[in-house]
Amino acid sequence: MYRALSTGGGLAYETGTSRLILAALEPDSVFVDVGANIGYFTVLGLSRLSSAGRGIAFEPNPRTFGRLSQIVTAQDFPCAVQLINAALSDADGFATLFHSPVEDGRDSLTPVGTRGTPIATMRLDHFDLSGRKIVMKIDVEGAEEKVLAGMSGVIAGGSSVSIALEWNPPYAGPSLWSAIRDRFSVYRIEEGTTHSLHPVSSMMEIRRRLTNLWLVRHGDRLPALPPAPGDAA
Repeated sequence: MYRALSTGGGLAYETGTSRLILAALEPDSVFVDVGANIGYFTVLGLSRLSSAGRGIAFEPNPRTFGRLSQIVTAQDFPCAVQLINAALSDADGFATLFHSPVEDGRDSLTPVGTRGTPIATMRLDHFDLSGRKIVMKIDVEGAEEKVLAGMSGVIAGGSSVSIALEWNPPYAGPSLWSAIRDRFSVYRIEEGTTHSLHPVSSMMEIRRRLTNLWLVRHGDRLPALPPAPGDAA
């Protein structure tokens, strides 16, 4: 992620997920990056939007948010952009963001270390996204279920809703799976391959697997994927 942003390396990180996000977005879509880190997917999504589009990125870690702000504001995106130093959740208030001893990208609302920072939490349902085509990326180290619970209105009100979501055992389990399957068709993303989407019908297929999932709201359509570089014609 860091190398791709610093070198302008295009789809140099999680290429299957990156291709799906670009394919799903239209110039007037809304792209929401939840757990934006320093902004690889934020920049990727914003690059697809026109002045009719809208981008919203959430990053709760204050230090990481500072880097995200520098990277995004240094570029001249035509769409409206909101960068928010808060964690999406199922309630408005405050929580502790626990700092991983490994790296900032693994910080979590679930205790992963002894140090923590007080942060604000908010619900995505506070944002008026009704009638818009919504594409999201959610990578929040165990808080995925809370994020989904706080956006039930967005899920119901968007003209279409697609989400790239990190399935991360042991955080992810039956409760999250139930919340997903109630509202979405689920696909496993195979990064960097031509046939990058595989339907998932049971949690047992991904129970112990760290993977990105592509969620499509029931009744919505999958994006048409362009060929990956190097694919046979």
